[in-house]
Amino acid sequence: MVSELCASLVLGLHLGTWHAAPGFNGVNPGGQVRCDNLVAGAYYNSYRKPSAYLGYNWPRVVGPVDLTIVAATGYPKAPVLLALVPSIKLESGLRVSFVPSPNRLVSVIHLSWEF
Repeated sequence: MVSELCASLVLGLHLGTWHAAPGFNGVNPGGQVRCDNLVAGAYYNSYRKPSAYLGYNWPRVVGPVDLTIVAATGYPKAPVLLALVPSIKLESGLRVSFVPSPNRLVSVIHLSWEF
């Protein structure tokens, strides 16, 4: 049944986040599902609020770097936050995502595990 809906199904767990600025939550448990190029999930965000997201992933746009556009809820500056997030999936299944901000090239480095 799943193969009829998705050629490639990947499950994942959100683990934690490093922030360039102090005062944010670094423990971000949650889950995700990737179906081909679509990605959706939920997690406990850096503001200590629940977030849900939906996105589209372009794999290997430059070398090993994937690029995902994401719409996420649960952030104070907008009801729906849009972000363009580059990431690299390591052989171990760990994915390292780099979230830019308007005033920093990288303001967040997020770690998740996909299986």
